[in-house]
Amino acid sequence: MKPLPRTLALGLLASGLSTALSAQTLPATAVPRVYGPMQADGVLDEPFWQQAAVSELPFEINPGESTPAGVRTTVLIADSGKSLRIAFKAMDPDVSKIVAPLRDRDSAYSDDFVGLRLDSFDTQQRAYQFFVSARGVQMDLTYDESNKDEDDSWDAIWDSGAVIGGDGYTVEMEIPYASLKFKHGTVDQQWSVQFLRIRPREHRYTYSSNADDRNEKCDLCQQNKLTGFAHADPGRGLLLNPTLTAGYGQFRDQPGQPFASNGTDVDFGLDLSWAPSPSNNLSLTYNPDFSQIEIDGAQLAVNTSFALFYPEKRPFFLESADFFNGPTQLVYTRNIADPDYGVRATGRQGDHTYGLFGADDVITNVLRPGPYGSRFGTIAGGSTDWVGTYRYSLDSTSSVGGLVTQRSGDGYHNTLVDLDGRWQHGAHTVLAQLMHSDTEDALGYSATPFTGNAFLLNYEYQDRQKSFNIGKRRHDPGFRADMGFVGQVDYERWVVGGSYRWYPQDSFFSQIRVNGDWDITHQISVERLMEREIEAYLSAKGRMQSYLELGGLTRRRFWNGTYYDENYVSFYGEATPHKAWQYSLYLRGGDQIDFRNDALGRIFALEAGVTGTFAERGSLKLGYIDEALRRDGGTVYHARLLDTRLSWQFNLRQRLRLAVQTGRTDFDTLLNPGMSDSELSDIGTQLVYSYKIDPRTVFYAGYSDSYVGSDSVDSFQTGRSLFLKLAYAWQP
Repeated sequence: MKPLPRTLALGLLASGLSTALSAQTLPATAVPRVYGPMQADGVLDEPFWQQAAVSELPFEINPGESTPAGVRTTVLIADSGKSLRIAFKAMDPDVSKIVAPLRDRDSAYSDDFVGLRLDSFDTQQRAYQFFVSARGVQMDLTYDESNKDEDDSWDAIWDSGAVIGGDGYTVEMEIPYASLKFKHGTVDQQWSVQFLRIRPREHRYTYSSNADDRNEKCDLCQQNKLTGFAHADPGRGLLLNPTLTAGYGQFRDQPGQPFASNGTDVDFGLDLSWAPSPSNNLSLTYNPDFSQIEIDGAQLAVNTSFALFYPEKRPFFLESADFFNGPTQLVYTRNIADPDYGVRATGRQGDHTYGLFGADDVITNVLRPGPYGSRFGTIAGGSTDWVGTYRYSLDSTSSVGGLVTQRSGDGYHNTLVDLDGRWQHGAHTVLAQLMHSDTEDALGYSATPFTGNAFLLNYEYQDRQKSFNIGKRRHDPGFRADMGFVGQVDYERWVVGGSYRWYPQDSFFSQIRVNGDWDITHQISVERLMEREIEAYLSAKGRMQSYLELGGLTRRRFWNGTYYDENYVSFYGEATPHKAWQYSLYLRGGDQIDFRNDALGRIFALEAGVTGTFAERGSLKLGYIDEALRRDGGTVYHARLLDTRLSWQFNLRQRLRLAVQTGRTDFDTLLNPGMSDSELSDIGTQLVYSYKIDPRTVFYAGYSDSYVGSDSVDSFQTGRSLFLKLAYAWQP
């Protein structure tokens, strides 16, 4: 099991944002109503700041545990009637160590930044997060308490600015109430808030306005309170976002052939968002813009039997995506390939949360799962796709709800019904989910309709130092989730695991953890043992923002009529020894099945990464994968991938980015019967210029191309394209 990088910025959860103080003992801060214009430039020269409420960030909650903060941070809070106004004064004894390069929006999580987590309904269920780096780069996210999920795909329209000075830096933020959901009224409201500051030095220090008890599992329950906001004006709740996209592409299958083209494709689209009340939202889209501005990350698919997962990047589906999340990924919107229109409605009334979206798709892509592998396929003709969800919150961390998905086309349909619930009390959490599907897929799977059930039941105990979990998951052979990403069926799996943590004081390491689990999987249809596995890991967080993990696995696995014993060890490490430069390395070696040839080989895999900035405006991200499988005195395959991302930020709005992905795989044809080529290679490039006034008012211009080659055919260009995108957001 390869670990996720630990310093990705959505790592506020890893910093422990839950607080220990009882909500009844936390004093509320009255936010005054102020008047006068504001220019969010980081210079606190507006007279109304003298009237603002004042808060401090006295606690270090990472790596310290509610210890005194090493530097002072002051927060000013005011209400203009139409917006929330926030200012931070972040003191620092050595300004030269502040990490603050120019970056694109939503990409400064490894830098110095400040911000807030805001629960505007004070229900301890869902919150907004707004952050600004010391250079003025905006970042915004949503946080779902029940799933512990931070989602940076959400984008709001708001203003901010930052200035670095001799004693630190200052930040100004103005967040229009039109960008928030809250209870609109004529009397004072109570919101909850946590102010935060991230200061990356030898550790990734996190300072907070709240204390932190690591035994407390609820992050939003104990936030400080803000009162005021009477007559807060949410505006008209209307957002118009027209888009214009144009593209021209050429392609060919063989070298020496002339390029063919379908001509220039020009599309007009319109997104309309309307909030009939501050807690409900309706979105409509015509000819939605699903152009993908950034190329997917490189992945190896040489020796795997399951389809690869790629994250969603298209704006319409990213918005409010957290409403449709759950313990099983029953909604995977990349299955919706080319819709003509879309509709979405989301809202919250008290403890009730709902979501609905639909699209008319001209291409029907489906993931067809099995017990030992999965593959994507396409069903002829279009489909109509719908997803609906409802959830009732018992409290901030416990809820019950359900989800329904429906896809239908000519001779095809898939309907799924889900009921699930989460109960948490103190350190104890129980998660349960029941699912049923009904499918007709005559052209690609079965001549007759079929049904299937699935369920998940899991118990977890977790406190500051230790955790224990036991769970069972079962997917019937006929279970299908065609709107989701469920790649395995016809199995039943038990998992038992646990962990223990130490928190050393005054040492290189701030946290040491040992964890592991045992699982066993049986195939349902034939009552066969599919897999029995034990894995264990020792990990530590330390200075230089480092994370180290050493682990191992032993597994007995069934494949194509034979049982194989796989054993391997792995190492993962990352650190930031230099300002704004992070290095990572992953190694794995041991036994692995050669799935193509039904044999056991020896695997060695290496993944290395470098991420950093230069000249305060440039950024570089390199990812390299090297994997080789050997057996019977030869190399079955040797695959290498290099993913290079280079960008130059002219200012906070303009960026030029170059992405180059190169791959090469060498095969031993004697160990791969039926394979004629001993070498396959490919190259993909993309160059994009972007200008962003806000997340929805943007201009993109780009070029991309692709090359392929083999030992029998020299590398040649297979495709090239130009594209433009222009979008404008109007929020009256």
